[in-house]
Amino acid sequence: MEENLLLEDSTELYFDSLYNQSDSLVTDTVAIAEMAPIADYNPSVAKDAPVRETVIVRDGSRLTMVAYRAFGHKAFWVYVYDANRDVLRHPNDVAQGMRLRIPDLDPSLVDPNNEECIKKAIEIGKKY
Repeated sequence: MEENLLLEDSTELYFDSLYNQSDSLVTDTVAIAEMAPIADYNPSVAKDAPVRETVIVRDGSRLTMVAYRAFGHKAFWVYVYDANRDVLRHPNDVAQGMRLRIPDLDPSLVDPNNEECIKKAIEIGKKY
């Protein structure tokens, strides 16, 4: 609260402790971090990638949850699908007990903190 106080026995104007005397403007600045370029991708990248791990599908699990556990974002299910096309005819063909390979992909392709990586995966997923 901004208030100027006039004391009873005085004609002098005093500023209270909450009064901001500065006329300067404060501006926020945000540094924009440069992101590394996203690696090129086609389905053979995941298919031919080394296997980082093999997971066994739990009851009710979908590729999105497998991808979330493996890469930190559900949008990266497309890479799990492409790595396992020999056992999956369609992305919804996931069954309990199925063994799925998690490809060891370029980190710039599966960065859950990079919106461009997520957008790229979503665009790829629209083709399936």
